[in-house]
Amino acid sequence: MSSDSAPRHSQQLSDGSASAEAATLDIALPASGLGSSPPAAIVVAAPAAAQPRISEIQAPEEDERLEPWLAHVSVLVHLAAFAILGVLIRYGLEILFGPEVAHVTDDEQTVFIDLPANIVGCFIMGVVGVAAKRHISAYSEHLAIGLATGLCGSITTFASWNQRMLAILASGLWVRALAGYIVGAALPFVSLMAGIDLADGIRWQLKRANERRAARNQPAIRVPRSDHFDRRWASLLLFFCVSVFLATGAAIGTALDDSSNKTRRLWFACLIAAPGAWVRWYLSWLNGGAVGKGRWWQWVPVGTVATNVTASVLEAALSTVVLAYNNETSILAVGAVQLGFLGCMSTVSTLMVEVLALHKAKTGRCWRPYCYLYLLTILPSFLGGILVYCVPVWALNYTSKYNHL
Repeated sequence: MSSDSAPRHSQQLSDGSASAEAATLDIALPASGLGSSPPAAIVVAAPAAAQPRISEIQAPEEDERLEPWLAHVSVLVHLAAFAILGVLIRYGLEILFGPEVAHVTDDEQTVFIDLPANIVGCFIMGVVGVAAKRHISAYSEHLAIGLATGLCGSITTFASWNQRMLAILASGLWVRALAGYIVGAALPFVSLMAGIDLADGIRWQLKRANERRAARNQPAIRVPRSDHFDRRWASLLLFFCVSVFLATGAAIGTALDDSSNKTRRLWFACLIAAPGAWVRWYLSWLNGGAVGKGRWWQWVPVGTVATNVTASVLEAALSTVVLAYNNETSILAVGAVQLGFLGCMSTVSTLMVEVLALHKAKTGRCWRPYCYLYLLTILPSFLGGILVYCVPVWALNYTSKYNHL
């Protein structure tokens, strides 16, 4: 099923101009065998010598696939486990680079508190979600979905980035907020490219090593590729147990840990992280669909736009609630929702991958990646945030300092 969706979206991105001599590198992760239409793949044109065609990989036979509902459950538990791990990594990077340890980031600066997480998440995405995605999918497609959509998508967060800039804007620092949007887009994109280059360099070294081994009549170094029925069952059971263990630990921590509100906020955020990743994955099924008349808007990843803009407006509204009530309970609950559910619902890693895909698509429409990033994603989130956050701050004289315990 997913093999049919990838060429369809590839054609939409390139408007039929892709050369027969070019291969395609899968970026977005289609989910096969789920019993319903999966998200279409977004592809980046690459030289045939650099990347073999995805069709060269032997797909599992139909009788080796899980039942559709089991495959669906498998994807969800992979997403759940990696989403919780992504929240923990993002929180750890906030602490490490924040005012408490390294003093690199700050809520009121252009180098905002979640910028390191967005950079790290995009770097990992470049490795596992772009350059090595074909090999990981051949080994386990559900693992590939979990790594790219679950882990990288949950380490990075668009909603928090947008809210930090709104808080700076509400303080009257317009230039600083504008610089934050520019830096917040540029550095993750560069990090994504660095991850791709690193993985390509490793692949080149492996190729050279295999050439030397072949000259000595030694067996080549090979990556396991066969995604078979037993592996899918084992992966389903493993990640089901891991996700249940992590969720149970988060629930116990939320109920019993009274050491500080920071740790309780983290436990609660982990508990509600998985639904945010699930919402984002379901909305990604809209990517590649027809929007508007003809083919004019088919290049827009509608699902990613919807999840990022919606999460950003919700985060801005919840931040207004905190300013209005300003008590320990509201700060704890809202902070956990923002860190967990909305942090995993929105994503920068997928956004940057899609910007790269639009940039690489040889359509003659070089404005598309900038239109998608700034006009269709950042601008609606910015305007919606001004309406539900900045206007109340200015009208009711709330302090705009972002309080996250």
